[in-house]
Amino acid sequence: MTRSVRIPNGREAMAAIVPAWENLAAAAIEPNPFYEPWMLLPAIDSFGLEKNFRLVTIWSGDRLDAVL
Repeated sequence: MTRSVRIPNGREAMAAIVPAWENLAAAAIEPNPFYEPWMLLPAIDSFGLEKNFRLVTIWSGDRLDAVL
């Protein structure tokens, strides 16, 4: 399967991957709430980080494998 790196551009693009992101978080060996969408997206909204913040995602086909 081909891996790809994607950088969602903007808050709406980040919100669009929430279902895959939640699946990834549910399968984590060691949960990190700071990288879960329910914590990270409101923080971006509150602090205005969307201008300087980049969310890097790694995918295997349609499966999200990592959020950095």
